[in-house]
Amino acid sequence: MITGVGPLTPHAASREALWRLFQDDGEQAIAGSATARHVTDPPEVDGAARLRQMDPLGRLVLTVVALALEDARLDPAAAGDESVGIAFGSGYGCLAANAEYLGGIIRRGARYGNPVVFQNTVPNAAVGYASVARGLRGPTATFSSGWTAGLEALDFAFHQVAEGRVPAMVVVSADQLFPQLVEGFAADGRLSPTGVPRPLDRRRDGAALSEGA
Repeated sequence: MITGVGPLTPHAASREALWRLFQDDGEQAIAGSATARHVTDPPEVDGAARLRQMDPLGRLVLTVVALALEDARLDPAAAGDESVGIAFGSGYGCLAANAEYLGGIIRRGARYGNPVVFQNTVPNAAVGYASVARGLRGPTATFSSGWTAGLEALDFAFHQVAEGRVPAMVVVSADQLFPQLVEGFAADGRLSPTGVPRPLDRRRDGAALSEGA
């Protein structure tokens, strides 16, 4: 049973806002300019202030975890036990942090790698921030396996609950949009010239990239 959801997109930051987006704007909701494909103003959530070294992916994950828990009226920290776990799936994971860290080394030399950026170069960094901030002490898993990563996280969480290991799991799927990702898709000829993805339409002409969770 799904008891709460917390979507975060460049155009909506709640279940209600996302539903209104589809009702009011339809296809135009995803046909915006490139600047509208980033989450520029996420809502403030508890726990973010003390995790100042989070990268953008970590902030996306923490925000949607907070939104989903609020929607479900669930407070894992208040329980004080290991009754709630978290599963995280990301198509491209920490590649943005990796690119930033390695770019710094290339510019300044191997001795001058940024330690703040380095801690975000592991796939489970983002879900670790959310676990600490929201008191998620149950099973934790991270999947960074391409476009099916979110489904793998959902499957893992389902089995944790179905097999009686925990009564509840938080499932997150998130990806950050960054220049190297766009460049890679463009070089491979996989971006839609119109900027509108239509995967099941005869008019489909490629992908359109955005970030969200």
